[in-house]
Amino acid sequence: MQRNIVAQTPVSLLGTDSDVFRIVNKQGKLLYAQTEPNAVGVSDTVLSDDSDLWQVDYQYPYFYQIKNVKTGLYLEVAKGYTLADLNKPNPGQVLLEQKYNYAGKAELPFWFLKTQDLNNSDWFEIFPGGMKENRV
Repeated sequence: MQRNIVAQTPVSLLGTDSDVFRIVNKQGKLLYAQTEPNAVGVSDTVLSDDSDLWQVDYQYPYFYQIKNVKTGLYLEVAKGYTLADLNKPNPGQVLLEQKYNYAGKAELPFWFLKTQDLNNSDWFEIFPGGMKENRV
């Protein structure tokens, strides 16, 4: 009998551990960081001030942290939901914000990605993970 041990370490779905991306929804609108009041919005066009650029960092073994390039603030959930809310017929909206840079903090907001096939191209659905110490 021959024994083969296969050890597969989880890797980023994006093909890189860290890179800058534009986050585009299914309607083709770009997520961007507003400066006041630290909210996020969507735009029909690419913005020249880099507010629509997001640094996405893979965190082993399976989640991501998303930070705006212009503001240096992390994308996080302003109004979250619990697992029980997902089973409701209308769970409501998840509201996003980018309020803090978390300088010197070990715990950062995190997100999960799931691959989606949309019109024969690869897309990712982004799910909020919350924070390790304060999950929503």
